[in-house]
Amino acid sequence: VSAWEGGRVACLLVCLLVAAPSLGFAAAQDAESKPVPDTAVVSLTAATFEEEIQRHPVSLVEFFAPWCGHCKAMAAEFESAAQLLRHTTALVASVDVTAEPELAQKQDIRFIPTLRLYSDQGDVTEYKGDRTAHAMVSATFRELHRQLPRFGSAEDLQLFLNRYEACLVGFFEQDGTPEVVELERFAEANRENIATAVLLGTEHFSAFGVAAPPAAVLFKSYDEGRVEFTGPITEASLQAFVDNYVSPLLEEIGPGNYRAVFERGLPIVWAFLNYSDPDTSDHLKKALVNVAQGLRGVMSFVYLNGVQYGFMSRSLGLSGAVLPSLAVEDTEGRHYAFSEGDLPLSSETVMEFVSGVRSGRIPPTLRSEPQPLEELKPGSVRVVVGSTFQNVVMDVSRDVLVVLHAPWCGHCKALSPVLSSLAKALTQVNTVVIATMDATQNDPPAEFEVPGYPTIYLVTALRNEVVEYTGP
Repeated sequence: VSAWEGGRVACLLVCLLVAAPSLGFAAAQDAESKPVPDTAVVSLTAATFEEEIQRHPVSLVEFFAPWCGHCKAMAAEFESAAQLLRHTTALVASVDVTAEPELAQKQDIRFIPTLRLYSDQGDVTEYKGDRTAHAMVSATFRELHRQLPRFGSAEDLQLFLNRYEACLVGFFEQDGTPEVVELERFAEANRENIATAVLLGTEHFSAFGVAAPPAAVLFKSYDEGRVEFTGPITEASLQAFVDNYVSPLLEEIGPGNYRAVFERGLPIVWAFLNYSDPDTSDHLKKALVNVAQGLRGVMSFVYLNGVQYGFMSRSLGLSGAVLPSLAVEDTEGRHYAFSEGDLPLSSETVMEFVSGVRSGRIPPTLRSEPQPLEELKPGSVRVVVGSTFQNVVMDVSRDVLVVLHAPWCGHCKALSPVLSSLAKALTQVNTVVIATMDATQNDPPAEFEVPGYPTIYLVTALRNEVVEYTGP
């Protein structure tokens, strides 16, 4: 199940309780490992799993279910990864958990899809990278090169670099120096994140623009292509350097990289483009890159199809009707919508907008549905929207119980008749208001956090004290 909740994009993985017999998983029908026709992915069963893992130095294994939407969406990328790796010593395989429930239980599979990297030495690593063929292949190659690769020629290093979108290379005159040890420590801590290698022998350094050792260079297939590290080479300094420079200045966000974008913990600039208008889209992309260059490590810049993801733009306070459009989401989930149609989106206007958000000069955008037109009847639940929240919920003359809900939430639906009964019972009490607000379409003030649905607050009369209800 995919969900875009509030201003946050969240991919909710489907929980698979493989130990529960009530799920009715079918027993395995085929005890042989076999590639599915026209695929390079090997299908594993309980009878063949251990043998196949032991036969390959590294195995990339997907645990999936045929009905899983995320599994289906990833299928083409996973197959591409298998095709790219088919002539290596690595195995790319899959396990259908509905056919192999005991195997899934033994491997402690709790979510689908789950991707893991197994070694023939018994090591198991959860793969949490982008779900793209390139990222999965890169991670598999890093496992194959578990020891920090050393190269003695420019040609061999270049072949290694061609496999990766990003790679950190240390340039050293000889092996075993303190700087090499620090690079090894960095490589071990980041095996899942980035490829790392060493080039030994000063005669090869000029081919990569390195003047003198010791040196470290981050090579990328995007943005500036090459960034040379400056300063003492330590694990900590290399980590800070890579964290700052490995992310693209601007990237298209999607299922393959959303997790990496959010795990950076930075405010996000969202650009919604009209993909059928490439000239305008390219113009805005260039403007965003210009702005992003001065805010590297401070904000993340992403873009996506505004036609396809109009609902996402609306969740960030935009109308969804104007493209291109722009919004910022901060680390607290507050969003700031660039005024649609008033100013052109250029490097100057985007920088001015982003600077205003960062300085606090531009306030958060609060979404609101139209104000309800129906007359409020005594003893009924009052419907609140973003534009009426302050006047109704923060009314100092009344105690207000407000329920922040989502239309699709089963618990919220079950609570609805309880609220109606409570409001009816309080018909003669004009100092108490029972209210609800659809928090997926309306934004409450910042002090009313919505960690889940329903979230219930009592706002007291006179002092306007906000108290969250945490009972049953």
